[in-house]
Amino acid sequence: MRILPLLLVPLAACRAFEPTIPERMAARGAGRVQTSEVSELAQNQAPGAPRAALPPRDDPAPRVETIAAAAHAPLPRIAGDDKLALEMPGVALEEALRMIAAAAGVNFYFDRIPAATVDAVFPSITLDDALGLLLARNGLTLVEEPVGVYWIKPDDPSEVETALWQLQSANATDVAENLKAVAGTATTLVVDANQNFVMARGPKRELALITQYLARSDRLRRQVLIEARILELTLGEDFELGIQHTIEGGDAGAGTIDFLQKLATSNSQFSLVYDNDTVPITSTLTALSSYTGLNLVSSPRLLVLHGKEAKIDVVTEVPYIQATTSTTVGGSTGSSATTEQVAFKEAGIKLTVTPLVQEGGVVQMKIHQELSEVVDTFNTIPVIEKRTLDTDFSVAHGQTVVLGGLLENRSSEVDKGVPFLMDIPLVGRLFRSDEDSSRRRELLLFLTPRVLSPEEASSLADRYADSYAGKLATTGAPRGERF
Repeated sequence: MRILPLLLVPLAACRAFEPTIPERMAARGAGRVQTSEVSELAQNQAPGAPRAALPPRDDPAPRVETIAAAAHAPLPRIAGDDKLALEMPGVALEEALRMIAAAAGVNFYFDRIPAATVDAVFPSITLDDALGLLLARNGLTLVEEPVGVYWIKPDDPSEVETALWQLQSANATDVAENLKAVAGTATTLVVDANQNFVMARGPKRELALITQYLARSDRLRRQVLIEARILELTLGEDFELGIQHTIEGGDAGAGTIDFLQKLATSNSQFSLVYDNDTVPITSTLTALSSYTGLNLVSSPRLLVLHGKEAKIDVVTEVPYIQATTSTTVGGSTGSSATTEQVAFKEAGIKLTVTPLVQEGGVVQMKIHQELSEVVDTFNTIPVIEKRTLDTDFSVAHGQTVVLGGLLENRSSEVDKGVPFLMDIPLVGRLFRSDEDSSRRRELLLFLTPRVLSPEEASSLADRYADSYAGKLATTGAPRGERF
């Protein structure tokens, strides 16, 4: 088999020429170290200097990946990020690997390398990526053992290995059960809740599945700021209709009747007055209608993790006396004793919210709302009327949804008039007035979810502290050192 030399073709990209392998080797010999822009920024900053701010995120639902040490993880790195043009026409696999090792300035030790031929062209690729492609195509893997010594050997998925994952965001105890289902019975798991890491020993193929699962689950959870407004809308209609008679002393005599009609703008009342010059007799026909307004019950703000439940309770503890009677049987007669203690019932508003952040900043919200209040008493025990609302809906980031429907209707009818005369059929209408009143209360819930990035969530407390400090300065109230 003929072995052809490895050809390097310079590429014209952002720079005029990409560095060739000899140039890279010369640079390595001269002690030049390849660093990224982030590394250079960190090295150039003086100790204690403020760090550069993270760039703003356009996605309202950012996804933050964590880094975990894992078996079957990316291969050990042997070179920098500079890209080269590589041509390997008919080159033996072992020879191609040795050339990549020489270009990176490392040594490879081989264990059962197949006698394969490489016929590939890479227009622009890093040495690490080229090595990874060659190893993957030929069922090989790279192991660094000990540090600085690289072995290339067959990648046997059934080979037993040990790996450790240091979790950054996920809780090791929470993911343990899922990892057992993912890995299977051939893998042994050790979970350290105090140090928050997971160790596993088993076949490489199962350790690879654990790595894939943790890559998705070990992330910073997105957070949702929920701004809630709980409003109570009261609509009242007090309606009075009828004739009221007022007689002030003496007998009614002859006279003229004057009808005076007045429209009162304060309460939409109109009156019809019958007046006698000799005996003051006033008959008033009234109609009254009134409407009341809006009451802000509560306006909480909640910062909730994705998939977690948040609760808002605005309740009053209503006390009552609870009596317990116990009977003791002894001899021919028995005795009983009654004990009393104070018990409580809750009345008010309870709200439970569970947000689920979907792609594109859409928030799916699960809502449970409960309204309870005292409407009566039975043997001194308060009677609680309870109304509940359960719903699921989706709303875009920053938009507001309004939930209503928790209604309460109360009505009453009162008749006023001259005794006996007001009860006469037909004629009794002239001697009585009817007062009808109704109250309708409706609870309105305004919800506005906002998906926050980790940077926004971390600065949220500072923003509210500054706002609170500003309000204290405006009102002149004393302020503490910390909020």
